[in-house]
Amino acid sequence: MDQRAGRRDGRALHVARPPFVERDGVLESLVSAVDQPTLVLLSGEAGLGKSRLIAELDGSTRVLVGRCHRLRDPFPLGPFVHVLRTLSARGGLRDLPAPAGALRLLVPELAHSLPALPDGAHDPRVLRHLMFRGIEAALRGAAPTVLVIEDAHWIDEQTLEFLEFLVSDPLPGLSVVVTFRDGEVDPAVPALATRAGESMSVSRIPLSRWDVSGCGQLAAAMLGLTTVTPEFAEHLWQRSSGLPLAIRELLRLLVERGTIAMHDGDWVRRSIDELEVPAGIRDPVLERVSRLTPEAQALVEGAAVLQGPVDREVLSAVSGIRGQALTCGLLKAETSGLLVEHEGTYEVSHVLAAEAVYSGLATVRREALHGRAALALRSARPCPLARVAHHEREAGVPGWPDTAEAAADQALAVGDDAGVVAALEPVLLEASVPREQRARVLLTLSRAAIYTLRGIRLLKVFEAEVARDDGCLTPDIRVRVASNASQLANNHLCDAAPGGALGSLARLEGVSDSAGLTAELMAITRWLPGRSTAGIGDALTDIERRIRVAALDDDRRQQLDMMVDEVRLFAGVADPVRLAKRAFGPPDSRTMFVGHTSLAEVAVATGDLRFAVRLLDLCDDVDDPRIVPFTLRGRGVTIRLLVDFFRGKWSNLMGPTGVPRRSSGPEPSDRLVEDACLAALSLAVKGPTAAAVEQLDRVLTVTAAGSQHTVLALALTPRVRAARATPERGHVPGVDRFLAAVPDRAIIPCLYRALPAVTTLLLADRERERAQRMVAAFATRAEHIHAPLAPASLGYARGLLLLDRDPGSQEAMELLCAAANQYDLIPMPYEAAHVRETAARALAGHDPSRAEHLMAAAIRTFQDLGASWDLGRTRHTARANGWSVPGLARVGRPAYGNSLSPRERDVAELAAQGLTNEEIAQRLYVSVHTVRKHVAAALRKLGVDSRRRLAQRLAATADA
Repeated sequence: MDQRAGRRDGRALHVARPPFVERDGVLESLVSAVDQPTLVLLSGEAGLGKSRLIAELDGSTRVLVGRCHRLRDPFPLGPFVHVLRTLSARGGLRDLPAPAGALRLLVPELAHSLPALPDGAHDPRVLRHLMFRGIEAALRGAAPTVLVIEDAHWIDEQTLEFLEFLVSDPLPGLSVVVTFRDGEVDPAVPALATRAGESMSVSRIPLSRWDVSGCGQLAAAMLGLTTVTPEFAEHLWQRSSGLPLAIRELLRLLVERGTIAMHDGDWVRRSIDELEVPAGIRDPVLERVSRLTPEAQALVEGAAVLQGPVDREVLSAVSGIRGQALTCGLLKAETSGLLVEHEGTYEVSHVLAAEAVYSGLATVRREALHGRAALALRSARPCPLARVAHHEREAGVPGWPDTAEAAADQALAVGDDAGVVAALEPVLLEASVPREQRARVLLTLSRAAIYTLRGIRLLKVFEAEVARDDGCLTPDIRVRVASNASQLANNHLCDAAPGGALGSLARLEGVSDSAGLTAELMAITRWLPGRSTAGIGDALTDIERRIRVAALDDDRRQQLDMMVDEVRLFAGVADPVRLAKRAFGPPDSRTMFVGHTSLAEVAVATGDLRFAVRLLDLCDDVDDPRIVPFTLRGRGVTIRLLVDFFRGKWSNLMGPTGVPRRSSGPEPSDRLVEDACLAALSLAVKGPTAAAVEQLDRVLTVTAAGSQHTVLALALTPRVRAARATPERGHVPGVDRFLAAVPDRAIIPCLYRALPAVTTLLLADRERERAQRMVAAFATRAEHIHAPLAPASLGYARGLLLLDRDPGSQEAMELLCAAANQYDLIPMPYEAAHVRETAARALAGHDPSRAEHLMAAAIRTFQDLGASWDLGRTRHTARANGWSVPGLARVGRPAYGNSLSPRERDVAELAAQGLTNEEIAQRLYVSVHTVRKHVAAALRKLGVDSRRRLAQRLAATADA
């Protein structure tokens, strides 16, 4: 020992439990955020100190902490078990309303504190609502409080759904903190920010690895020093990669080794080149475990195998340590900091430490511990079958696939598709599973995987199983799995399982009528985008005839009839009278729910918004998780978002801070629709910002390479408008794919949405003849299809062609005015206003009075919608022509205080992008003086002194 580690400041040693070291004001930001109702999203990789931050926050009785766990079971709302236990210990479960009695099924040990079990609690259709209301009532009674959900990268669907429910209509005095790892989390978790209600702010706090200075501060705090030497801090940083957990483990090891020790009241150490400190976490942890007593070591190893908090009895059974030895071993393990106890449950101190211990176990030892874990957990009530199956598999127990199937049945009972996938995926990948069981598992798993994020990684496995022709699967199961795989691929924007292959499988001998007809209809749907629509009507008529004579039960026949309606509507050959007479009722099965939402989605694409709303309203009446699991619920929300955008109900799309809301649907296809819709909304409100254009380009690039023609048409119109407003517009993605439909006779109704925009683009590029051929092809196709959107879009496009040839064309004016009225009837007020604006500009030099009337109508619509960019442009045009401008319908002026007003934020965002005051004024149709005023206000409110720092501050306060 010949080197000083640093100067001591007289504090006690902190090696077993290091003190908290504040860094970059993170804790201060967290504490400040939860002082008022706020949703805090705390993110960062494992080992950065998320849990330690929560522990510092947890010093107050206001904080309630629930954790998600890796080996999740399909018991809903698991993190709230600990929350309710904490409330019970604080006496906070008194005088709860009757619905809270359903919580007896979640926390049976607290039955004495809860009301009686209410009627209907054993019905899954009722239980979810009862539990939600019960937990809400418990939290309401605890207010003001901070609810913390840790490790949300392992969140279960019902917990996530409850959080959505909670933040969308927040309780007074409630803040919610959610922690997660960025790279492993379901996108629906960070998307909670878009669901926050008006009374709840949103704050994002990302954590990053520590620099050399931070490593030195933490080391000094652990050793009770004022500082450590720079070379020692540098050495720790290199060996730990800036991960706080690794720093703590390295220092603990150095102290246990005696490499760092007290001498004459100071810490001294060997020279840097003699330290021999292992890199990372694994080796330091394993060396520390080896220094424990045998009893403590066995307990730590047992906890590492169990991978989650367990009570003393389970840990004793797995480790084989009992009696006085158990007490002594627990004390030693806790003192070392490797094992932690919380309210009677034990686990390894950190997931990375648990992984290190687990990886150091010999194979035989590991299998023995897993076997004990399976036996111990089987006696628990309720039995965590998913965890039991995991331990049986790792222990080599022959019957583990049966346990996994039982766990999947548990998950299905509560509508937990992700739980089904987690339980059955290992079974599918196990080569020794009997043929009959494998086929059964494959079918169940492929069905559950359709609407889960985890399912996409199994797509290749499903396709390989379907391609096998060795008799392992019956033809009927092959077709069913292929249909499920096709739907999974479509949801995840993959062009797998093409329609032709699916159609061929449907015709195999031995395929049931139900499976074969389903596959044929799906094949037609997959085939249509980008391909000829000739013969579709005849093919569907033949399928309808076969449905009538097939051996099907009534439910299945109804489901197939709905699929036919969907394909007919998508292809434009639906009979509107037949659809109007159909006795659609609330869906009573998962398949029917999917049918309702799919039909609604197609109805929106064709412009039949009223029919879509009718179907969505029916879906909203269903709450049974077996019919509408969490993974499906977001789909209806996405379609409703699209309907609200087209109908002009934009207030339903915006959060309290002006940030657009999103659903929490996990499917990439749904997120793509939302991206397109919200980028279009951003364009209307803020103009062609870089963020909106980039988002539209991304959507168009994805859709142009696949079969998502509905989204292609949705994104093209706002993207063309953005291009027309930009002097150097460049290439617009997706236009070539759109135009490819014309010569191939592949025009489907959804494409009419973008017809006027593409016509405008071609005319601007002086490609009049090409525009004429395109519009003529769409006109010919319109004579043979049913799509409310087609007449409006076609009239708009024809009017644009006539105006290009003769700006004063009376016929063009009649077409445009008729198109505007047709858009109103759909209703699509935003498009109607654009048509009226186009007509007014054309008439300005020929019939000023009529032009003024049309422009006034457009201005009123843009004003009512909140389309600020369009409003600024049309008001500017009206003033330039000397026309009267409708006044703003405003009662009083909102007071924004120290927060940015919407217009100040618009100006600040453009300034942060590098635009000059003159360019901003031109973009927003305001004066340069107004821009200067807003920039000055933004700089003052954000506390910065230059435009250069605006971008950073805007990002930090975007969700505040």
